Amino acid sequence: MDDMRYALPSLVLASLVAVLLLTAAAPASADLIRIAPARDISFPFECTWAWDWGPAPDHRCGWDDSESLRVGGDVHNVWRAALEFSLEAVPADALVNGAFLGAWFDGGCVAARLTRGPCPLASYPVEAWSIVGAPWFEEREVERGTLFASERLDAWSGPRWLYLDVTELVRAWLDGLPNRGVLLKLPDGVEDNAGPLFGSANGLEPSLRPWLEIDFDEP
Repeated sequence: MDDMRYALPSLVLASLVAVLLLTAAAPASADLIRIAPARDISFPFECTWAWDWGPAPDHRCGWDDSESLRVGGDVHNVWRAALEFSLEAVPADALVNGAFLGAWFDGGCVAARLTRGPCPLASYPVEAWSIVGAPWFEEREVERGTLFASERLDAWSGPRWLYLDVTELVRAWLDGLPNRGVLLKLPDGVEDNAGPLFGSANGLEPSLRPWLEIDFDEP
């Protein structure tokens, strides 16, 4: 009986030590968050109408903040789209396992004077670049930095989601690269073609607005 009395505390202590060791060895808890754009806008490049600056259509070479993000060329402009995402919900020392940008292709392509038309190409390589320099909403043209992702969009297959792996870009932001957002464009030599229309943060259907999804481990 005495032996049992002394054995029980020893077993409890051993179990407690084992639990503490397992807890210490366990990985940090993982989080998956989806972030809506703080803002997004389409910018005209190589505008042949004029060089006035302001929102379209009042300014003929102005930016477009309608329900669509425009990527590619029309008869007057070459369009690129900028999206800004806040990382306030992600700890600065978090371990990012993956990050994807989702953009809804509505099945149509860029046409003149902010209209929508058929897509002339069967598929498009869409690129995601970092943005450098001054904040893009203060600039006439957005200064692109480094190419971080490129995915092919099958335009003739109809509306669909485009997913861009921007893991390295999000990691760079957390490591100190100024977060100026993401620039979507067609590759040089291709972007003169009428490119895809993506849903914007101003779209009437919330489920088709762009997002940034980040999978990370707490520090």
